[in-house]
Amino acid sequence: MSKYFAELHFVLQQNDLLEAPERIYNIDETGFSTEHTPPMVECGSECKPQAITSPRTRTVTIVGGANAIGNNIPPFFVFPGMRCVDHLLEGALPGSSGGMSDSGFVNRGLFETYLMGHFAKHAI
Repeated sequence: MSKYFAELHFVLQQNDLLEAPERIYNIDETGFSTEHTPPMVECGSECKPQAITSPRTRTVTIVGGANAIGNNIPPFFVFPGMRCVDHLLEGALPGSSGGMSDSGFVNRGLFETYLMGHFAKHAI
């Protein structure tokens, strides 16, 4: 653990970030199913209920980012499909954007779009 923090300190120092937490960002993604709602199952505390998921479940991925002082980047949605339809972002937070992939997962092209377009626009 101490080796990790020593390396982190070196990287932060080398990039002049020790006194600039507003320039330190964490980016992560999460996916969720749009078609699966697990049933309500009641059982005792000694049991773990099992849910069966349909293999046809579609996934939407959300990429989010925030800096070390708590400012966040609006979400970037990755929808399953081939053509982006404007109404997919209706009701999303202001500044949200998105793209499409066959699977609904982030791929290299979409991550580059996120970083160079969406993230760069909101992080500056």
